[in-house]
Amino acid sequence: MDARAPDLPAQLEAKVVKPVFSKKPVSVPRHQITSDPAVLAARQAFESRVEEKRKSGPKPKAVGRFQPASTPRERFRDAKDIIAKSEAGKRVGSGEADWLRSYIELPEYRGFHKVEQFAKRDDAG
Repeated sequence: MDARAPDLPAQLEAKVVKPVFSKKPVSVPRHQITSDPAVLAARQAFESRVEEKRKSGPKPKAVGRFQPASTPRERFRDAKDIIAKSEAGKRVGSGEADWLRSYIELPEYRGFHKVEQFAKRDDAG
C-alpha cells in the first residue's frame, strides 16, 4: 500500500446490503390520474370517438411484404403481372418493384422470356 495511508485496510469495512423488493407487482397508471372535470370529459370524448371508429368501419386491408411464388413458372407469371400492371399505369408496390428488378436479371426469367418470345414468332412450329 501507499506510505501515506498505512493503516487504511484496518479502517475500511465493507457492509453487504441486500436489496429489498416487494413481492407484489407495482401498478403503474398508463396516464396521469386527475380529477379535473374538463380533462375527464375530454378523455371520455376521445375514448368514445376511438371506440366508435373501431366499431364502425371495416378493418383496413393488411399490406404485407411481397412474397414471390415458390415455383419458377409462377415467379415468371408474377413478373409478367407486375410488368403488365406497371404498363397499365397501376401502382406497383416497392416490394414488388424491388423483387422484379432483381428477378429480371436472373437466368430463370431470361430463359422463360426467350421461350415466350420464340413461341410468339410466326415461324415457330
